[in-house]
Amino acid sequence: MESPLPSTEEPVSPGKPSKYLICRPERVGILDIFRLLFTSRRFLDYHSFVQSSSPPISAELEAAIPEPNVIISAMLLKILHVLRKPLALLGRMVEYCLNLLCLNGGYMGFLRNIVTVNVTFPDKGAPSYRSIISLVDGRLDLYRKPSPKEYLPLLDLQELGDDVTPLDLTTMASKIAYENPAYIREAVDSHLKMNFVEFFNCWNKFLEAKSTQAFVFTDKKEDARWIFLVFRGTELFDAMDWSADLDISRIHINDKMGSVHLGFMKALGLQDETDFAKGFPIDDAGTEDKPLAYYAIRTALSKLLEEHPRATILLTGHSQGGALAVLFSALLAYHGRRDLLERIEGVVTHGQPRVGDSTFAAYMDSMVSLKYYRTVYRHDIVPRIPFDQPPIFNFRHFGVCIYYEGWYTRKMAGDDEPNPNFFDWSFLGEMFRGSWDDLSDALDAAKKEGKEFEEGWISLFLRLYGLTFPGMAFHSPRDYLNAARLSKVAIKDDADLL
Repeated sequence: MESPLPSTEEPVSPGKPSKYLICRPERVGILDIFRLLFTSRRFLDYHSFVQSSSPPISAELEAAIPEPNVIISAMLLKILHVLRKPLALLGRMVEYCLNLLCLNGGYMGFLRNIVTVNVTFPDKGAPSYRSIISLVDGRLDLYRKPSPKEYLPLLDLQELGDDVTPLDLTTMASKIAYENPAYIREAVDSHLKMNFVEFFNCWNKFLEAKSTQAFVFTDKKEDARWIFLVFRGTELFDAMDWSADLDISRIHINDKMGSVHLGFMKALGLQDETDFAKGFPIDDAGTEDKPLAYYAIRTALSKLLEEHPRATILLTGHSQGGALAVLFSALLAYHGRRDLLERIEGVVTHGQPRVGDSTFAAYMDSMVSLKYYRTVYRHDIVPRIPFDQPPIFNFRHFGVCIYYEGWYTRKMAGDDEPNPNFFDWSFLGEMFRGSWDDLSDALDAAKKEGKEFEEGWISLFLRLYGLTFPGMAFHSPRDYLNAARLSKVAIKDDADLL
């Protein structure tokens, strides 16, 4: 196999001390908002909430004046910071109450059980407890379509059967990643009919919490052919997750690899936000009670590859989980871990935000043996942030974009999707029409496509919300899963990507 590392025999050199740009939304004040709106002050002069290396991370940043998207982002980040605790409390209450109703057979069943003193109370660690993602879409079984030719032949999954497709499997696994460990184990073993290996709950030094989750499973227990690594994505009621998606903060790795999203690197275990080499030493910097995601998962994969010498690895994730999957492979390249990189068959992400600048994008594209595909559903806001508007927002997508125009159609969009920075008002009508189309399809789904596509009242309620803010509604894993199962693309277009 051709080495995924571009034209070098050694790990990429750490180089000089890192350049960086850090935005601290908790420090944004009313006066800062006023100045952003009504003055032409340089962005780097906002010392109250902007911290920059000297020289700055790019020469163009020195004289940069905040554009409208910077102002919008700063305001949204401040709002999310203020709402982080109430939003988390709301999320816990909503999930608990909905689980309480589901476990007791709905409203009438709950009332009956109260009368008979037979109420079942949710246990958050039990296989029956569901996150809001699973409450919206409780499907767990793979879609065993008899004709795989209708699907994009991204990767060769023949060992799993002719009716298992990469898009369906990776989207389902990414959806399951939002659940608790017991739920995930049961879903993998009993529904995917594969072998659950390990759940990771990892430490983020800067949040002072175990906020990064992932799990690993194999296609079978003995002599596995596939090892799947799945990262959990942006949780609906977690303001810190949404803040990370919007954040402009980034850190420079080196001249060859460019700059990457600082918040996502912190989630993987970065220990120094101003010096990348110190932040990610080659040796494990974690402890038993505070494991760091990159190191813990790297060790687990190494052991698995020893146990399963024929196995190859597939990385996936939805939303922020997709970002972590991409950056995990980049860290392996940074540390020169050919033993793992050469066993990675590909990375398939869904609704993934941007993770690095144009230099980083070019570096990742140069890893020619690493197949990288990302799916985008309609005008999902998350793949369109952080914005691609240098020099302040200097983030660039790469790889192959599979763009879902709805449940039934997908097309190849090169390295970026339509409306790449979201706030292009010429797409406004198309966005709202898409929300209406999805609601219409959802109401008719069971009759047209079968009972497994039937939507409950929770899902339909969120679709009604989507009529007011479609960019958020399009981010639902349910739509990504429907599109993975129902959308088709011309075979000749498939061939162009192979």
